Amino acid sequence: MCALPTIIGSVAVNKSVLLWKFENSALPKINKHQFLGSPNLFNDNSRWQFSLLIKEFDGNEYLTLTMKHQVIDGKKELITVVSLLDNQNQSHFSRMVTIPVIQTYVVTLDKFISYNDLIDNLDQFSTDEQLILRFEILLKPNLLISNFRPMNFLSSFNDEKFSDICFVIGDKKLYAHKVILANRSDVFLELFEKKGTESQTNEVNVDDITYEIFQEMLRFIYYGKVNDIENIAEHLLEAASKYALTDLEYITAEYLIDHMTVDNLFQLLELGDRLNVSSLKQKALQFSVMHGEHFLNNPEFTKATDLSKHLMLEIIQTFVMQSSSNIQCMTTMAEMRECPPLFMYTLHHTMVDV
Repeated sequence: MCALPTIIGSVAVNKSVLLWKFENSALPKINKHQFLGSPNLFNDNSRWQFSLLIKEFDGNEYLTLTMKHQVIDGKKELITVVSLLDNQNQSHFSRMVTIPVIQTYVVTLDKFISYNDLIDNLDQFSTDEQLILRFEILLKPNLLISNFRPMNFLSSFNDEKFSDICFVIGDKKLYAHKVILANRSDVFLELFEKKGTESQTNEVNVDDITYEIFQEMLRFIYYGKVNDIENIAEHLLEAASKYALTDLEYITAEYLIDHMTVDNLFQLLELGDRLNVSSLKQKALQFSVMHGEHFLNNPEFTKATDLSKHLMLEIIQTFVMQSSSNIQCMTTMAEMRECPPLFMYTLHHTMVDV
């Protein structure tokens, strides 16, 4: 059997808000082999359970939060906003996750909180020596690209006449306005405030994004519209992630989720993990369980040698969380398909705890 969490604390439900409260003295008990779980919570047509464990990334320890959602009778996707409350009842470390309409859905939020930072600031986040995790459950709105029109400066889009910044991409140029870009993106704001060649010449050389992708990113900033998204969604998501354009990131990730297939599954899983786009990665993980044999038989996966160990572990955990019997089937298929050595190593070590 898979290791079970130690159930601690109490839960409370207030309309769309779920609270998990537990003694802060439980934190030192968490490690890579022992994790803490909440009692089951029931909200409308859903059953929830949460758990915390420690994972190491780049030599630093982080609390990883896992949410398990089971649909009792639901027909709409949900959005969950999770945060840690401080002793003034203010939210911190907020993360947003889309919960699709499937029978059982497990989502993992890596790097939710730095473990050492939390321990060092335990007084700030403790209320009566308890930690409180807050989960707000919302119905997912029906969002279309046309909904995102925070500004309408189409007539000024790529217009040199009154522009004050120029992006040079190869032998082409795109003209823009600092006030508009800085208002939409903290990355642009920091770039324009920084003293350097760009602020003196009002030119920025772009060498890691193509002209077409950068143009569509600017079009979205100016007009809330994207052309030809079906052919550029992956590259546009990378650009949105780099320039911290949350709306565009959401739209492109949702497009990719809606058009996920067994053929592009592995590619989207890698993309979601690399860009830390939780909704895309978690959907790809769930999709891999639904199409396990196709996933393990994917040439891109069987030839993969550079996947991170934490992603390998998440793939395995997702299979096991759905059903502990999956791991034996997964092992057999993986051996038949000659999967990457790191995957086999992680899988066999996981079986020790099963």
